[in-house]
Amino acid sequence: MLDAVTDPGRFADLVAGYIELQPPEKQGLLETLSVEERLRRVLVHVQRQIDVLSAQEDIQSKVKEELGGRQREVYLREQLRAIQKELGEGDEAADDSLKELKAKLDKLPLPVKDAPGFLVNRVLGPYMLNAFQLLDQGAKPETLDRAMEDFGMPMGPAELADTVGLDICLAAGKSLAKGATSVPQLLANKVSLGHLGKKTGQGIYRWVDGKPVKGQPDTYDPALVDALIEPYLREAQAAVADGVVADADLADAGLIFGTGFAPFRGGPLHYIKTRGRPTT
Repeated sequence: MLDAVTDPGRFADLVAGYIELQPPEKQGLLETLSVEERLRRVLVHVQRQIDVLSAQEDIQSKVKEELGGRQREVYLREQLRAIQKELGEGDEAADDSLKELKAKLDKLPLPVKDAPGFLVNRVLGPYMLNAFQLLDQGAKPETLDRAMEDFGMPMGPAELADTVGLDICLAAGKSLAKGATSVPQLLANKVSLGHLGKKTGQGIYRWVDGKPVKGQPDTYDPALVDALIEPYLREAQAAVADGVVADADLADAGLIFGTGFAPFRGGPLHYIKTRGRPTT
């Protein structure tokens, strides 16, 4: 379209429409009568945006490279620790080394777009809401937790909700969970009673000395795992499609280290590819 424009002033206006400008900058361009000066200003803004995009790509590339290398190292060390455990050869030094590496990863920045919930909370919102809906339908919290722990999560959704705080879950859920028409009954009841989880000693579970008191879980089949994890996977895909993070690899790394998604599954986006069927 720009190739067909022969008027310099019109050309400057069209280019200005394609670049990100603050309102005062846009107003300044509109008020510039000299075509030569307007073109000069547009050129400055275009060059600035090119520099910004170049810097963003450089940052994302470096973060992706760093995350990828450290993610592989964490994975291999965890596999080594699992083998040592099976052989009865626990290594405290290896455990300390793994904790130190994970602490470093926690401080590594992940570039994300300014959007509600960013990446981690956006993905956890629908996942937690879905778990509460299953609890309202009569599922035992112990069963949901066991299913997700067996899947590879560090803790299940009921224990996670208690750990975060049920009042926090309620407030965050209202703004982050998509398509929700009502607050889950169990969550509303617990919050109204002041049973907020670990911090009050009572929530979905009773907490003693900082640990949840759990009953025996029921047996479950793979369909429960799929039902629990599907909203998480679907929202992770949507976050990448919406540009919250630059690509699937960065999303996988961010969600492994940000939410504890099972590292041996390679991240939620990688898991979707390897399981052989799309999200529903």
